[in-house]
Amino acid sequence: FIFFILSKIFLKKAIIIYHSHNIEYDIRKNKNNNIIIISLTKLFEKCLYKYCNFSTAVSLIDKIRIKKLYKINPYLFENGLDIKRLILKKPKFKLPKQYFMYVGSYWFEPNRISIDLLIEKIFPIIVKIFPKLKLIITGEGFPKHKINHSNIIYCKNLKKKYLNYLISNANFLLFPLKKATGTKLKIIESLILGSQIITTKYGVLGIYLRSQN
Repeated sequence: FIFFILSKIFLKKAIIIYHSHNIEYDIRKNKNNNIIIISLTKLFEKCLYKYCNFSTAVSLIDKIRIKKLYKINPYLFENGLDIKRLILKKPKFKLPKQYFMYVGSYWFEPNRISIDLLIEKIFPIIVKIFPKLKLIITGEGFPKHKINHSNIIYCKNLKKKYLNYLISNANFLLFPLKKATGTKLKIIESLILGSQIITTKYGVLGIYLRSQN
């Protein structure tokens, strides 16, 4: 926001495009009880939408929400991806024969809530029915002391090509997401990699499947 203000002052001829991946106000409102932080976020975000030359939203749902919040009609600029990111390479470490995955950094609030729910409530039910099925969690910030079962494997930072291989060979991916904003790029990528995905309505929020391909 400070960079935006300085740009307006010193780069008067600059054209500023605000590409919104999430609605920041909704993120703060969902994760933070501090009314000052929530109010400032809304004020700053409103200024960005109002005074930028162009603004975008990644889904129709976000576009409608932004219009309701800030009386601004942003351009719809859906999330896409470069297929060069989808290169697969088998990692050198040994993979379990059967496994499912959660992909996402623990420090991001929606992921933290989902991973805790997965480990504490959902995983114990799954492992009772399928005792040989492993759970692989990838992403930064996951506290290792939460690994309470030998069937849980944590891979912190994987190169993209190795992560793609794991995703494409998993039995399924499980994302028990609660309320979240924006669209989930990891779900779009996983779908293109041919993975089976089990998730909530929030996991596919704003993603429109145009064909069976």
